[in-house]
Amino acid sequence: KDLLAKLRPPDGSLILEEKQCLQGTRESVIADIVEWAKGTDQGSRLFWLHCVAGCGKSSVAASVCNRLREHLIGSFSCTKLGGHDRRDPVRLIRSIAHFLAEVNIPFRTELLRVLRDSKDLDRLSLETQSKLVLTNPLTDTHSSSMQSMKPLTIVIDALDECDKCGDVSRIISETLDRAPWLRIVITSRSIGEIEKNLTKANTPTKKHNLFISSNAREDIRMFIKSKLDEDGRLSDIRQYIEDHKEELLDNSCDLFIYIAVVLEYLASCGDRNREEAKKVLSSKFHPEAEVALDDLYRTVANAAVEDTKS
Repeated sequence: KDLLAKLRPPDGSLILEEKQCLQGTRESVIADIVEWAKGTDQGSRLFWLHCVAGCGKSSVAASVCNRLREHLIGSFSCTKLGGHDRRDPVRLIRSIAHFLAEVNIPFRTELLRVLRDSKDLDRLSLETQSKLVLTNPLTDTHSSSMQSMKPLTIVIDALDECDKCGDVSRIISETLDRAPWLRIVITSRSIGEIEKNLTKANTPTKKHNLFISSNAREDIRMFIKSKLDEDGRLSDIRQYIEDHKEELLDNSCDLFIYIAVVLEYLASCGDRNREEAKKVLSSKFHPEAEVALDDLYRTVANAAVEDTKS
């Protein structure tokens, strides 16, 4: 136990249950990932859920974690809003090793040997540490007998927000090549370097573009109803929003974050909420807005990180 503590998996790195999708929404994609993780698809061991910011990737990841139960051995959220530990690639790689050591005795035995012999682990590069605590122990314990293990899953959310995300995605692919009993679910924005490395694994990667392949209109409709039912600050304009719901849905372009921000803004406007609601409805969503959303998201996230430092 003391040796494994040298890996220092960060506290609070888990994907939080309260971030789950609203009940009844995103059911198709959640079910697909859960069934895949349980072993129904023998052709792939890496599921990459990707799309632009604001589509609900983190909520899907939280819902998947909740439903996997005994098939889930760990989760890690790389969100920049969680502080430096969440973005540190070394902490992510070490956390994966910690998850594996808790469920696989041969791997744990090899890892403990490495930890006993490594006096200056913290001073080593990401590449060297990943070989010492992940790929080498997996190579040394790889055998045909381990292939009979039931599939076990790790969920990694917001990989694109991790520092050196390209290097990390390559290390994850190399890890999967050596662990036929392991499955990993990754969510991220559609970044070329991540895609290139994730698709280099010997087993094919299952990819799902949440923005293109999922019609979120009905899910967003349920989300609006839920917010109107729960947030008393919107009671004065509830009927107005109900009457103009289709316009809001059109403007959202299937982005949950658009609706969430609009409703929170209107709820904070007090006596001006009806006037502000009219302004929101009169402003149309620009057809290329989703392209610029990634840049805006990065700006907001980086500003939040700087605020926490100060």
